[in-house]
Amino acid sequence: MTRRDFIWKWSAYGVALLVTTVVQAYVLSRLPVLGVTAVLLPQAVAAMAVLEGPTSGAGLGVAAGVVSMSLFHGGPMAIVAYALIGLLVGLVTQYVLRQDFWGCVICTGVVLALRGACLVVPRYAAGVAPLPVLLRVAVPELVYSFLLTGLVYLLFRFVCHKFGRIALA
Repeated sequence: MTRRDFIWKWSAYGVALLVTTVVQAYVLSRLPVLGVTAVLLPQAVAAMAVLEGPTSGAGLGVAAGVVSMSLFHGGPMAIVAYALIGLLVGLVTQYVLRQDFWGCVICTGVVLALRGACLVVPRYAAGVAPLPVLLRVAVPELVYSFLLTGLVYLLFRFVCHKFGRIALA
């Protein structure tokens, strides 16, 4: 892959991340289901990592973390968390699971479940609310987000097949 192709490919992935962010922030936020909105950035990072591997997944994870930190008030740890998601999903699909839709579905399910646990457990431990109340919010958000995994995967798969896989030597 030439440098020019590499730049075009990363630009296309940047546009796909932008589309995902706009849909999450401006479309899905207006369409709550059971009082919750879906999150798409974890699926975007997981899809990229499944299709391109751990290095590219971590790279897009950094970009998604910056977007999350600035637009969704995620905090500086969002950059580390999304980069780690991209790295680990890329490694798992490279060595354990297949690099296809089902690998993305499995990894996204695990990522969304861990995200939900990271949001629920500290609030429960601090006594913010009882566990059933916290789960009444976390579970519908997880399901709603998980149901949109296929659409996010198709967007990133389109970019991957249109511009070719990134081959780092």
